[in-house]
Amino acid sequence: MALSLSQRSGKGRNGRAWVSRPGEALALSVLLRHDIITAEITTWVPLLAGVAAVRAAQEIGVTDAALKWPNDVLVDSAKLAGILCEMLPSGSVVVGVGINLNFESAPPVPHATSVAEHSTLVSNTPDRFAHSFLEHLKNLVASDALAASEQVASVMDTLGRDVSVLEMDGSRWSGRAERLTPSGALLVTDSAGIEHPLTAADVEHLYQ
Repeated sequence: MALSLSQRSGKGRNGRAWVSRPGEALALSVLLRHDIITAEITTWVPLLAGVAAVRAAQEIGVTDAALKWPNDVLVDSAKLAGILCEMLPSGSVVVGVGINLNFESAPPVPHATSVAEHSTLVSNTPDRFAHSFLEHLKNLVASDALAASEQVASVMDTLGRDVSVLEMDGSRWSGRAERLTPSGALLVTDSAGIEHPLTAADVEHLYQ
């Protein structure tokens, strides 16, 4: 595992930059070896990492943390943490997590929130989050696909919501997030009643 309280050249989903000023966020990376990841759980790893991040955030006092498909931890509509997973040629997976701790000035991006806005931030908070995240992740990746689906659904705020979908080609459409498929894709029904399994699109919650 690698930990840092400052990040200059991190990357987020779809090549986005992930940069944090010293002390404002915790970035950690964990290597999941190929021999502990079964074939049926491989596609669930990013979502299970999200579950682990949500539960770790709750255990350091951010009790309203929830998961937005596929890789963001939110408090209400504000982003607290993000997850990015990278599959290696060996079949192992690098799991990266970044969680905002405390903004000294304005948030680096709009609609971001930090641990300090929802809980008391103390010197060992980053260590507590990292330890909790690792313990949850270790237990979650040992589950089967059915258990994985249940665990993800238990913390995911996207299911049952109206959402806006941004496809990789730049097209956008709206629908309702219905459920997760057996592989962890998000099934969204559009206005014509057509079901779309999403694996790589960006999803935004629509708040009424």
